[in-house]
Amino acid sequence: MKKIIPALFLLLSMCCSQTQLDAQARCNSDTIFLRTGVNPDLSVDTIGQPDAFWTVLSGPMASSLSFPSPGWAISQYAGWYYTQPGSNWISPFNYANYGVDNFDTPYVFRYTFCLAQQTIINMFLPVLCDDLASIYLDGSYVDSTMSGYRFYQSTIDTFRATRTLAAGTHNLDIHLYNVGGIAMGLNLHGYITSIDSLVTDTCCNTHGCCCGAVFDDHNCDGERAVSNGAPTDQGLPNWKLALTGGGNTYNMKTDMFGNYSFTNLNPGSYTLTTSDPSGTPVKTSNISIGKLKVVQKDVPICGVAGISNIDAEASYFSAYPNPATSQLQMDYYLAQSSSVSLRIENIQGQNVIDVINNVSKSAGQYHQNVNIEQLPAGIYFYELNADRVYKGKFVKQ
Repeated sequence: MKKIIPALFLLLSMCCSQTQLDAQARCNSDTIFLRTGVNPDLSVDTIGQPDAFWTVLSGPMASSLSFPSPGWAISQYAGWYYTQPGSNWISPFNYANYGVDNFDTPYVFRYTFCLAQQTIINMFLPVLCDDLASIYLDGSYVDSTMSGYRFYQSTIDTFRATRTLAAGTHNLDIHLYNVGGIAMGLNLHGYITSIDSLVTDTCCNTHGCCCGAVFDDHNCDGERAVSNGAPTDQGLPNWKLALTGGGNTYNMKTDMFGNYSFTNLNPGSYTLTTSDPSGTPVKTSNISIGKLKVVQKDVPICGVAGISNIDAEASYFSAYPNPATSQLQMDYYLAQSSSVSLRIENIQGQNVIDVINNVSKSAGQYHQNVNIEQLPAGIYFYELNADRVYKGKFVKQ
């Protein structure tokens, strides 16, 4: 018996629909292909990039993401036996590692599509997920994946549904639950079909999206450093972004990982202004939004130390490797004698390791080896309080 999970009432229009790309010029099709982890041109080389068609509407407050946020195309995790052809796995984060259970509050992914006329549709949706997913069409429950770690097996949960739908926009929502820690992901490749023409040029959503990250550019080269598929230039939370164009201004803050996402934007020219948490403008960029396009605009911030509590000089503090398995090396430099405290917290903000607790140290370079073997896999945060305050995050595999 499959487990039925109550639906959440959520509302947001996704920026673009995949079928609209079947024929760029005329937008006419009797089939809507449903895939995860694809680019606007339907290619699948989107690892580490936002998915073009899926938005994360909501999730646990403990994740500290700003919703709506992009679904990220991620590499297949070691424990996932398969990725369906023509697709990738996606996650609320731009990596698979996620060591927190969220059985009470799912991450909700939305795909919005448009019908040119009332018709009877048939949905065929093969789904792989880590760990449990429930499917809703226009808020009506369809089905759930079977319980258990089926992503370890050669078994794909397949959903079928037949519905009479009116002309206009409709929402396919997938509620994703992590019930065993370690990793989180969703992979699907299916379709919606009908004997009628589902999408025509009178039913084309022409909006675009803009998303990216504001990050601490340690070496000031304008590029975000990456190690083992994960960014090492840490994102800057609570930075303010204002996107202005077409007589409108849209405002939001970056989430705890420095990510932001503007969706459902009219095509045109925009100005993106990035300000620090106090509201002081730091950088302005010009952005062109096109039809059915996801524009990724990362904002490197060089010399963060003067305007936030995250130091911009990598030589002052570093934590590696990241991701880590059993040992984490933390190197830091004290410019003057200081009382030093260093702690590690989990994603709920709970203190899990007191590495150093209010110890007086003289100026100089220090190397601190931390045993993290006992920690469950997931995301963790560190904070060093000394002559300066250093904050960051790492992934425990």
